[in-house]
Amino acid sequence: MNQIHPNRPSPLTFAAPDPAQPREADFDMSAMVRMVRRNARFIAAVTAILTVLALPFIIAIDPVYRAQARFLIHPTLSIDTTTEATAPDLSDEVERLRSRAIADQVITQFNLAALPAFNPQAKPPSALRRAYTGLKSALFGTSQTARPLGVQERVLASYYQHLSVWHETKSQVVQISFSAPDPKLAADVPNAMVGIYLKDREAKYQQRISGALELLDTQIAAQKTNVAQAATEVQTYQEESGVTSVGRAETLEQSRIVLVNEQLSDLQRQTSELRGKIRSVEAALAGQSGITQDEPEELSDLRKALQLRKRSLAQLTASYGEAYGGVLVERAHIAEIENSIRDELTSWAASMRAQLGQLEDEQATLTQSRDRLQGTLSKTSVAELKLINLIRRADAQRTILDGYEGQRRQLEARLSQPALDLEMIAPATPPLWPEGRGRKVYLIFTMLASGLFALTLAGARDLTDRTARSHVQFDDDPNLVAVGMLPAVARWGKAQGEDKHFKLALNSAIRTIAAQEGGTLPRSLMITPVQPHDGARFVGYRLARELVSSGQGVLLVDTVGPHEPWYLENLPAILHPDKSHSEIGPEGLAEHLREGRDLSELVDYVGAGGLRILHRGNGPLPPLEDAQAVRAILKYASTHRLMTIFICPPTLTSASTTRIASVMEQVLMVIRWGHSPQDAVRASAHHLQLAGVQHVLSILNRVDARRQALYPFGDGTAFAHAARADAW
Repeated sequence: MNQIHPNRPSPLTFAAPDPAQPREADFDMSAMVRMVRRNARFIAAVTAILTVLALPFIIAIDPVYRAQARFLIHPTLSIDTTTEATAPDLSDEVERLRSRAIADQVITQFNLAALPAFNPQAKPPSALRRAYTGLKSALFGTSQTARPLGVQERVLASYYQHLSVWHETKSQVVQISFSAPDPKLAADVPNAMVGIYLKDREAKYQQRISGALELLDTQIAAQKTNVAQAATEVQTYQEESGVTSVGRAETLEQSRIVLVNEQLSDLQRQTSELRGKIRSVEAALAGQSGITQDEPEELSDLRKALQLRKRSLAQLTASYGEAYGGVLVERAHIAEIENSIRDELTSWAASMRAQLGQLEDEQATLTQSRDRLQGTLSKTSVAELKLINLIRRADAQRTILDGYEGQRRQLEARLSQPALDLEMIAPATPPLWPEGRGRKVYLIFTMLASGLFALTLAGARDLTDRTARSHVQFDDDPNLVAVGMLPAVARWGKAQGEDKHFKLALNSAIRTIAAQEGGTLPRSLMITPVQPHDGARFVGYRLARELVSSGQGVLLVDTVGPHEPWYLENLPAILHPDKSHSEIGPEGLAEHLREGRDLSELVDYVGAGGLRILHRGNGPLPPLEDAQAVRAILKYASTHRLMTIFICPPTLTSASTTRIASVMEQVLMVIRWGHSPQDAVRASAHHLQLAGVQHVLSILNRVDARRQALYPFGDGTAFAHAARADAW
């Protein structure tokens, strides 16, 4: 019977599940949950930052009350019963309500300039506003070119922002809406606007009608003088000439002469038009002009056909040249159409000349009739004709006077009517609740929006993540052999449980490396990172100590040396001219390659075990032209029955690394989890394969076990047993 002992790690391990392969039409909710869990800190940080940034604006939100007044504008009754009453244009009335005159009166009546909601300068600026102004002045300076707005302009702009005036479609209802921090003020402003609007409308209406009446009175007085003068002229002429009436014969003859003159004028106009058309046709026949005025439809069709033929000829000429048969045929068609146009113009000109002859004959006949009528009219008394003209002028002046007097009577009637028939449907009342939502609701909305934005960023971050996080990502490269994953270990204050898990994973990697050689450890192993800070030196030293603890002697050749702190690595050369070798360290590989010193003098013995270290040395390492120096080190290690481990720089940055790899039995590439790009991993493996390495071993370093388990990879539960053991 199994017993569970507390505070004791369970030896049970869990096999890695098969990688999930969802279909395209499936929505993997578990993948979404895993994505949220592995980006929980990022999502929480972005949400908190955005919420904190929005918090001052949410706190600065003041409650706003909005009141609304609705009224109906009826059509004013018309004085003239023959016409229907027309409703005023509501678009014009809305613009009158929004006019500057009404706005100034409202601002003065309610003293809006003293309210901070309409005049921000009425209250001292907040600390946030002062900080923003100071920062803006420090960054961009104080601009003196822009003229600051006056108090009235600022209040007026804020007033229009709080005001809304519109009319409903298909009705005569107009609505006024106003928002203010005080509910009573929000209701008083629309009601006051309606009263001010009616007063101004009535005053302007009375002013317009009064001005029109004054103008009409002046015109009527002048017209009465004209009427009296015309009547006096008629009476004076009758007394002087003795003619008191006008016969009908003279009037009839005069009307006939007028009719004949009108007919002659019409014939002269037609004759002039025909002669102009004939000249244009003759010019067209002579080749001096193109399209003529009012040409027949057949001629227009021929011209259109000619244009089409010319375009076709241009296309054929451009495509096949002048010698092409189709070009010659097209030219023949064009010539035929041009002849037809010329014939049509000729026949049209002949018909117009015939019409011109007929018009000239009619004109001659009418001229004879006019001469005959004028002879008859000459027999009539000249005095009667003059009397007729005087009477007509007097009647015309009387008609104008009657029109002026009728207009004045209508204006006097309209003056007694109101300018506008307005019915108040719903006056504005103080609202009970502020408009919009409270600060808590805005805070909740901000947090939700920030969370959604952070979730979107996390999804985009995962989609654009091209770093190495699993050996499954490199299954397409058969020459890249996975040997294991090393969990992340704290550099300071290491926990005993973390070091134990690291040792278990390291021993598993050692067994996998030995399995590649048939169960025995290779005599030489090179450890190289993908990038400089992937932890190859750390893995090499821990691997060497683990092998020594198991009884295997190791010669560790460190060609990299310790890394300087990041704040020294990023200093410019002028401040740190010799960053890499600012301190004198133990002698080692550099002295051996430069000076040819014996390895026995340079190898450092560490403790009583079998670990020997050949440090990097001081000064720059000379480049390796061949692998003879590496073979000498391997021979030295073989003589002392030691396994050689080389710690080398990245393959992509050092040509010496590939030369060392060419004589190694095994090459271990250290990939930093979540840091090394996949493309760089494949490129490094390709360089090593070109150097003669058949199988490149790879190990993932500094793996976050809990986050790795949230990725949809087959090795996601590599440290699940360790995590469960810690949970006890």
